[in-house]
Amino acid sequence: AVAGRRIDRPLVLWFPEWPVTAWGLATGSSLDAPIAVVAANRVVSCSAAAAAEGVAAGQRRREAQSRCAELRVLPADPARDAREFEPVVECIEQLAPGVQVIVPGECALRARGLAGYVGGEAEAAEVLLEAVVVELSIASGRVGIADGLFAAGQAARCGDPVRVVPPGESAAFLAPLPVSRLGDAELTGLLPRL
Repeated sequence: AVAGRRIDRPLVLWFPEWPVTAWGLATGSSLDAPIAVVAANRVVSCSAAAAAEGVAAGQRRREAQSRCAELRVLPADPARDAREFEPVVECIEQLAPGVQVIVPGECALRARGLAGYVGGEAEAAEVLLEAVVVELSIASGRVGIADGLFAAGQAARCGDPVRVVPPGESAAFLAPLPVSRLGDAELTGLLPRL
């Protein structure tokens, strides 16, 4: 808090493997089969069944197919991903206005308003996730809350459905994470050498 004011902390909602989820929503298809979405001959998203067979984002298409013979390969469709994410954003905005889409499958908003209304940041995260699950049947969402947008996004990717980094502890939370989490291939190669 600064001069008696509470700092607005970002809340990031992230839906892992959104391109596969968006395809399932658009076609009404089940995601129980091994599915991979591919762009520029690389896997960008895969279903849980494909991941169980060793398929992972970043793999070449042929490598993914060699790991899982029955893999269904779909072309990336950013327009579909964005279109299918609109109902998620609308659902969230019914509870907390001011949602900012980072990319389809990930959005951010200020935690303070809803947190003040429901009793805390963790409670706000639970309310948002429950709304998306109940109204849209999308159960793969995760929420991260931290002092900054990057830290909140990384908190959402920690594996827990809800991860709240206490105020002032974002640097300590980020410190042990690998440099690759920065998302920039050139920087990821350069920083460890420095």
